[in-house]
Amino acid sequence: KGILEGITRDVVMELCDVEVREIHLQEMEEFEGAFLTSSNKEVMPVRSIDGRVMEIPLVIRELMEAFSKNLLHNI
Repeated sequence: KGILEGITRDVVMELCDVEVREIHLQEMEEFEGAFLTSSNKEVMPVRSIDGRVMEIPLVIRELMEAFSKNLLHNI
C-alpha cells in the first residue's frame, strides 16, 4: 500500500527474503536498520528515523554489495 513498484525494488526482493507489510511507529524502536531503494540511489541506508540515529547493519551493507554486483553483472 503506497509503495511504487520499481526495478530496483524488484531486484532487492529477488536478492533477499522480504516481508511486505505495514509497519507501525512503535516497531521502529526494534529496527536494527532500514533502507530505501530508487533507480538513481540504488540501495540507500536510512541514517535516522524520528530523531533516532541508526547504524548501517551488516545485512544492509551486504545487500548493498550484492545489489552492486548484480548491477555490474547485468550491464
